[in-house]
Amino acid sequence: MQEINYWPEAGDVDYQKNIRHYWSYLTPSFKTELLNESEELKASGQIQRIRYLQGLSGAAFDSVNVKKISSDTWEVDLKMRLTEYKNSQSVKDVEIIYPLKVTRINVSPRNNPYGLAIAGFVSEPKRLNTYI
Repeated sequence: MQEINYWPEAGDVDYQKNIRHYWSYLTPSFKTELLNESEELKASGQIQRIRYLQGLSGAAFDSVNVKKISSDTWEVDLKMRLTEYKNSQSVKDVEIIYPLKVTRINVSPRNNPYGLAIAGFVSEPKRLNTYI
């Protein structure tokens, strides 16, 4: 999730490139959802930005934030800080919990050695703090 939301040049280039690069770590339906979101952001003018997403504790993952949903599905709550810039100006700086749904997936071990993929969100991401 962190790498997909890393847009060092601009989201209109980086977002779709990242989604396609990390496709094997996404379920097909979530990949489609993200590609659709990319188009919606483009249409609303919100994608021509530089974006950084990083874990609040310095790491994006903490095992205490994993909850088992079923034998092959887990909720992983990522506490992240999302920062966006447009024309070198900070336009968004927020802390968010992303309740990701992670599931086992049958994919080539060469492309995804863990056999796990992000299947979407268990619930809507929740904003914790807003700085900008």
